[in-house]
Amino acid sequence: MNYGRYDEIKNIPKELRPKVPKEINLFVKKYILKRRLSATSFYIFEGKEREELVETLKMFE
Repeated sequence: MNYGRYDEIKNIPKELRPKVPKEINLFVKKYILKRRLSATSFYIFEGKEREELVETLKMFE
């Protein structure tokens, strides 16, 4: 859900863009997702939600 929401954020300087964390890097590569949108979407979640997301994505590997 968050992935498509942040497509409009295009004018962020390159130095401030989040990098894809190692937890989701394989998923992003396997399904050929946009790296910037994937990283932004991942960092929107906090704590327990982020852990649940990582566990769910591991099922797709």
